[in-house]
Amino acid sequence: MIKYGLQWADETDPIAIELALYSRDDIRERAAGHCLSKWEHMRNAIKMLVPENVFAWHRWVDKLGEEWCRGGCLTVWGAGSTTKSGILGMLAYVDLLCAPKDTLTVMVTNPLEKHWDRCFSKMLQWRGAMPDRYKIGKITKHPKPQLLTVEGQDGSRMGVVCISNDQGESSADMAKKVGAHAKRVRLIVDEAQGCTDAVMGLKMNLGASGDYQEVFIGNPTSWQNPLGLHAMPLDGDKKRIHDEEPDEWDTASLWDDQPGRCIVFDGKRCPTLDSPEEAKRLGFMLSPRMLKQAQSMPGGENSIYYWSQVRGRIPPAGMCVTVLSELDLDASGCKVQVPFQGQTHDYVGGDLSLGGDKVPMYRIRVGSVAGLGVVACIVARHYLTVDITKPDATGQMSKQFGPLLKRWQIHRLEDVALEASGQQGAIVDTFERDVNGATGNGRIYRVKSEHAVSERRLSYGKKDTRGKREMAKERYKDRASELVMNIVECVYQRCLFGIDNEVAAQVTTRGIDEGSLEGGLLKVQTKKKWRESNGDQSPDEMDAVAVGITMLLEKGILKPGRDTQVEPVREGLEEWMLPKPPTPSKGLGNRKVVVTVRKWGRN
Repeated sequence: MIKYGLQWADETDPIAIELALYSRDDIRERAAGHCLSKWEHMRNAIKMLVPENVFAWHRWVDKLGEEWCRGGCLTVWGAGSTTKSGILGMLAYVDLLCAPKDTLTVMVTNPLEKHWDRCFSKMLQWRGAMPDRYKIGKITKHPKPQLLTVEGQDGSRMGVVCISNDQGESSADMAKKVGAHAKRVRLIVDEAQGCTDAVMGLKMNLGASGDYQEVFIGNPTSWQNPLGLHAMPLDGDKKRIHDEEPDEWDTASLWDDQPGRCIVFDGKRCPTLDSPEEAKRLGFMLSPRMLKQAQSMPGGENSIYYWSQVRGRIPPAGMCVTVLSELDLDASGCKVQVPFQGQTHDYVGGDLSLGGDKVPMYRIRVGSVAGLGVVACIVARHYLTVDITKPDATGQMSKQFGPLLKRWQIHRLEDVALEASGQQGAIVDTFERDVNGATGNGRIYRVKSEHAVSERRLSYGKKDTRGKREMAKERYKDRASELVMNIVECVYQRCLFGIDNEVAAQVTTRGIDEGSLEGGLLKVQTKKKWRESNGDQSPDEMDAVAVGITMLLEKGILKPGRDTQVEPVREGLEEWMLPKPPTPSKGLGNRKVVVTVRKWGRN
C-alpha cells in the first residue's frame, strides 16, 4: 500500500500512519513532498479516533493544535467555557498514543483533586470514546491520578502522572514527585495562575531528554503569577499587549534558544460569535448571551472577573478598580532588595490556618537606606507544613515555629506578628506557650481582622484644620480592608521592598468594592470573591506580609510619609502590645530621617 509517497504493509492501520507522520521526523523526511503538516496528520488521526458529535471542531482547535505541533514552550490564555482544557486533553492523549512506552506526560494543578475536573478528566473522556485498541494505559486514583502505560518504580513509569504544586517546594521537589525519566516528556500546567513560581523551573529538571515541550493554560489575572510570567513578551513590551490586544505573540519562555509562544482565546472573538449556526452548534461554549450578561453585571467591563473569565486577558492597568495597579507596582521598584546602611532589625509576619491553606512566614528587615530613610524589606519566606494524616496540626506547626525563629535570629516574640482571628488565636497561644517555655521572651503581636479599624493617621490622608491627617477609621470600612491597604500605602510611599511574585500578584488583583468609593468608606474586595476569580487559591502570602507591616506601622517602627502623625494605635489595646519608647543608644528610633513622599494614587 502506497500512502503519502511511502510503502506501507497492506494491513497497516490508517490511524497508525497518521500518528507516525505526526510524531516521527525521520518518516516525514522520507515522505518529503508527499506528506502534510504535522498538525494536519494529527488532525486526521483525531477525526478517525473520535466522532465529531463527541469532539466538536472549531477554529480554536486548529489554532491550539498548530501551536502544540510547533513544540517548545506554549502559553494559552483563555476565557471560561472556551474548551482549552478539553482540546489540550485530546492533544496530549493522541501524542501519548504515538509512543506510549517512551512518553511521560506530567500534569500539574492545584489542588490535586482538581485533576478530575480539568485537563486530565477530559483526556479520559476522549479516551473512552475511542476504539478499544486505542484505549491504552491503566487508570489509578491513589495516591494521585495517573494513566500508566508502563507501571514500575525507580523512574520507570510512563504515561500520565498528575501532581500538585505545594507552597514552599522547589522545582526539584516537584520533580521528585514525578520520579521518572523518559525519552519524550510533556509538561502541562493547568490553571497555572493558581500555582507558584516553582513550576517555571520544572523544564530544567524534566527536559533533560531533549524531546520536551510544555504548555501553561488558565484564566490570566496578573503578569506576576506563573501564567503571566510564562507569557511575558519576548521584547518585554506588556503595554503593547494591552493596547493592541493581539491573539498571539512570541514570549521570553525559551527552549533550545527558541522563543515561546502565547495564544489567547478571547471571549469577544469566540467561534460562537461567527454566526448564529455556530452559536447553536457550539452551545457548550461561551455564547453571545453569556457575553452580554457579563457586560451588564455590576462592574461590567471594568471588573477583573470580566477580563479574566470572559475576555481571557490580563486587565490593562487602570481598567479595573484594584487596590494597586501593576503600573504603580512596577514604578515603585518595590520588588527589589535594597542596600541597608548601618544597623538593621528583623521582624516576622505570618498568616495561620488549620483549614488546609499554606502557612507562610515572612522575615522583614527594617533599616535605613540612602535617599529613602527607614524602610522595610522582605528578605526571606518560609512555610510551616502540616501533615493532615497526623493529629495535632497546631502542635506540628508549633514545633517548626521555634526553630524557625532561632534560624532567623529573632530573639523576641515581641518582634513577631501573627493573624489571631478566630481559631488562629488559639494557634498563636500555643506558639507563645511553647516558645516561652524555653526562653520566656515576651508576647506575640496579635492582629485580628475582625477588630475595629485603627486610629493610625494615614500618610496620604486628608488634613484637618489642625494640620493632622485623617485616621484609618475615617478612610476604611473594616479592619480587613485596612490590613490590605497598609501594604499599598507603604508601596506608594516607597518604604516597602523585596515583595515577591506571589504577593505582587495577589495585591494587584485585589479589587475594591466600587460602591464604597461613592462617598463612603473604602472596602476591599472580600477574600471569598477574590478566590472565585483566582483558581480558588488563598492570598495567604499577602495576608502574612500585611500582618507584619501592620505591626511595624502600629508600633511606629515604620513611618511612611514626612508629616504622618503617629498616635496611639487603638483604644483598648493591651499594654504589652503598645509601642515601646525608643532607646537612645540602640536601634533606629533616635535617627532623624527625611523621606521623599510620592503622591499616592492617580489623577
